Amino acid sequence: MLEQIRPNAVALVDAFDLTDHVLNSALGRKDGKVYEALYDMAHREPLNQAEVAEGFKKHLQPLMKASRLMFSSKL
Repeated sequence: MLEQIRPNAVALVDAFDLTDHVLNSALGRKDGKVYEALYDMAHREPLNQAEVAEGFKKHLQPLMKASRLMFSSKL
């Protein structure tokens, strides 16, 4: 069934006349500004609001340091 629908997928979605805002997708934008929209969405993402993500220093950094020490001692 998907093989039959796939060639018409864009037309089927367009038939519902949903706005880009409702779809909340940077891909398939009516104005064609896909890359600008992807950049804007990434810029507004809450995880990208801080220089270092919350929890990095507590959880990931110790693991990375331990891994670095483990592999550097084997060289």
